[in-house]
Amino acid sequence: MDGWFSDVSSTPLVLSRSLTDLSDGASVSTIDEAVMKMAIVYADHEELVVIGGGEVYELALSKAGRLVISDIDADFDGDVRFPEIDYGQWRLVSEVPHPQDTENAHTFVVRTWERPKANS
Repeated sequence: MDGWFSDVSSTPLVLSRSLTDLSDGASVSTIDEAVMKMAIVYADHEELVVIGGGEVYELALSKAGRLVISDIDADFDGDVRFPEIDYGQWRLVSEVPHPQDTENAHTFVVRTWERPKANS
């Protein structure tokens, strides 16, 4: 995942209530339609990365095959949280701890979870 925004094969795509058209002019009205259209438009991309807010995470969670979650050892103010995850549906494949240091005010762990395929 390192450098995925700077990778030329990665293209950020913004999903928004105020965004009504993709660059190719296709109208997007539901997450299902957006996923189908993005699968066509971005067929040459290895993965599609969803970066919140809360409602977008909620809508995309059932379609996800992999979760990369940063668990920060701190409490923060705010009214938006990531949706509850049923970890029984996921398999932990990576866990990388990061200490507090000059670049990180808090310790944190990045965990990667994958949803087992139906036939696995």
